[in-house]
Amino acid sequence: MASRAAQADAASVELGGLVVKAGVVELTGDDRAIILGALLWMADKLRSDQREYARRLWAAKGMEAFALERATDASTISQETPQDRTLPMAAGAETPNIAATAVTPSRG
Repeated sequence: MASRAAQADAASVELGGLVVKAGVVELTGDDRAIILGALLWMADKLRSDQREYARRLWAAKGMEAFALERATDASTISQETPQDRTLPMAAGAETPNIAATAVTPSRG
């Protein structure tokens, strides 16, 4: 049975892998201040009145990316710009139109 410290270490490694997998390390030039700032911004969103919307949006994008990765065995989920990642909203919709977006694997 793994110790709590070993489990925490494994979780940290896995979470760091997600940062790499999303292309954040490459896109920021491995700038730790930018990465931490983005994570703090995410935490602020999750503390705000936009919490449920952000959770739905990010969960949908994450599930879509994991599914694409399984289908293509891609090591990096996307190299699109942040503007490309904005999900379209149908008029009056409470959740983004996930089907209208594509997550593309890295080509290089």
